[in-house]
Amino acid sequence: YIFLYYSFLLNSIDIASQKKEERISTKSYNVSLLEKEFMYGETIKISHKIWLYLPLNYAYSSKKFSVIYMHDAQNLFDDATSYIFEWNIYETLNELFKKNGKCFIIVGIKNTEKQRINEYTPFKNEKYGGGKGNLYIDFLINEVKPYIDENYRTKTNAKNTAIIGSSLGGLISFYGGLKYPKGFGKIGALSTSFWFSDEIYNFAEIHGNQKKSKIFFSG
Repeated sequence: YIFLYYSFLLNSIDIASQKKEERISTKSYNVSLLEKEFMYGETIKISHKIWLYLPLNYAYSSKKFSVIYMHDAQNLFDDATSYIFEWNIYETLNELFKKNGKCFIIVGIKNTEKQRINEYTPFKNEKYGGGKGNLYIDFLINEVKPYIDENYRTKTNAKNTAIIGSSLGGLISFYGGLKYPKGFGKIGALSTSFWFSDEIYNFAEIHGNQKKSKIFFSG
């Protein structure tokens, strides 16, 4: 069911044409940028900042919540930081909670711009390079997810953990969900850049028989 709601999120996007410097912050009070710097890598250290959306009822509830991990965090919550437009994630989820009580924690991993192609592609492309996505996904599973589960009230099992992205973000979400089905039980692959490397198809043939995983594709 989680992807039906995310499909609704995409339909709610209000595409803005203003230049980045003309925009004002639209970030909500229940969205925060974590102070902790998340790093990985041995020879080259790569640093990520994490944006966190907490449901409207998080502060006055003791319940645990399902978690959605998303990429390109600067585009998710704030028009002032987005590349072209904000995805209206918190606006839609806040409204969803008010209508029917559905709520999730959103963990947004900010991309590093220069490393985006490397991190969001599990296999190389002859023209564009890339192919470091396995390290990025390992980082999410081994560093980011344990921190979130330890410090916030989350439902930690795969059934209640999703990974979602668009374009190259969709590609790395698809790969990550197949590589770690016990970590990510739901995959949202939106406008996925499957063209980047044919090796993803071979990988899917080997790892794609995940009976408990749910995958949502959107063109």
